[in-house]
Amino acid sequence: MHARHKRFKLDPTRLAAAAEDFKQGQDLEDFRNQRGYKGITLIGDSKTGEAKLISRWERKDDADTGGVKALDKRASDQLRNDGGGTGEVSSDEWDVVVDDKP
Repeated sequence: MHARHKRFKLDPTRLAAAAEDFKQGQDLEDFRNQRGYKGITLIGDSKTGEAKLISRWERKDDADTGGVKALDKRASDQLRNDGGGTGEVSSDEWDVVVDDKP
């Protein structure tokens, strides 16, 4: 399994609203419709506004398709805009070595 990790800074007072917009918006549905999609997690610190969007994929090839990369950028840009983001979005790629689900 493969994961892409996006990190960005939001206005702490707008973090919850940006997360709710993401939950209800089209981007989440579009992620679900991508080949190899295994899940997505958005975490945030309501005191600092630091946020991380972690998407998980069956294979690295699934995460590397043009459609997924464009969706990843669109979703993180939208979160930054909705959340009053500042600074750049950083991105990392990871192999998932343990993914425990109940």
